[in-house]
Amino acid sequence: MTVLQDLTTAGRSALSAFRATWAGLAPRRAQATNHRIADCHLPLSQRYFVTTDRGLYRIEPDGLFKLLDLPLYGIAADDRHLYLALMLGRRSVLVRGALAPFLGGGGSPRFEEILTVDLNRTNERLHALWLGSGDLWVANTARNSLLRVSRDDLSEREEFVPFSDRFGHRLLHDINHINGISEYEGIVLFSAYRAGKQALIGVLDGKDVTGYGYPNVGIHDIYLGGKGFAFCDTFGPAGAAGRGAVITAEGLLDAEYFNRGIGYVVRGLAGNAGELLIGHSHKGNRRQRFGGHGSLLLACDGRIVGEQGVEAAQVYQIMTCTGEFLGPRPVAVSAEGIHRMLRQQLGAPVYQAEALALPASSAIPQGLPSADDTTPQSGGTA
Repeated sequence: MTVLQDLTTAGRSALSAFRATWAGLAPRRAQATNHRIADCHLPLSQRYFVTTDRGLYRIEPDGLFKLLDLPLYGIAADDRHLYLALMLGRRSVLVRGALAPFLGGGGSPRFEEILTVDLNRTNERLHALWLGSGDLWVANTARNSLLRVSRDDLSEREEFVPFSDRFGHRLLHDINHINGISEYEGIVLFSAYRAGKQALIGVLDGKDVTGYGYPNVGIHDIYLGGKGFAFCDTFGPAGAAGRGAVITAEGLLDAEYFNRGIGYVVRGLAGNAGELLIGHSHKGNRRQRFGGHGSLLLACDGRIVGEQGVEAAQVYQIMTCTGEFLGPRPVAVSAEGIHRMLRQQLGAPVYQAEALALPASSAIPQGLPSADDTTPQSGGTA
């Protein structure tokens, strides 16, 4: 019996090793399929990439295209490269590949792996991405940190840890669930799913961290555009049956639409004030969240004008095919202006500290065990 048990254990270990190796090769085997799977029912004027639990899609006036079968959370692009945060089993992998195959040419993007994080739980991952003038920024959810990677030298990295406890101990595991990131002239904005009993929009200016509270737990995405900003209140108030919405510097986008009581789980947005594509994910607890289908909402001039269903259950980061999130990017940005704008909408800061800057090695340490990740009363998804 002992020999049989040993053989069974050895067999399982070998199978696990094989699966891990196979998953590790997935980015190198990946092909951009550019498979048209549906008509586009939205009056779009430009093209968008959409990341989901079912892979990468491109939606444009000519249709909805499936590009990649690998599940992924984050995306960024320059004029030559596409950066993706892939999920491969219990590994979160940041890769860079050629952009052209995903714009219609097809073929191999020839992905190169930038870094890998081994996960204890699936909510510990590399989340949203942002490409600044010289650096790639990563919402490193597993480490509760902001990761800067040089585009010129992918091995040159720096990690910023914005949160600490009351005794000054740095919180280097998934306590606050940092999930969104953007950077403007060296000033980094980030979204934290929770900070106590609320959510938080953070500003990293040098090493100074300032956090603005938002009453509803579960926000995603934070971008500046034009003279304002936007982020996703993913679930809405606790107990509101998933009444998520997009929040701007002027308040709730199309309040009449989002307050109808239908209930949206809002995450991912890209475009501009005239045309904004917004992601909606299937509602449900962790066991049910992948059992349905999400959709894409289109807002034109601040009003929702259409919705298109997608085969994926969960919609994550959305980006225009030109690499923008919320446009136009502001011409002149100052820390004073950002703080004034956030203070007008969110009130006085609720958190101020100095970030810990760490040199990040080529092998990012494995994420530590997460805090309790009980979903909001509305039944949501991180």
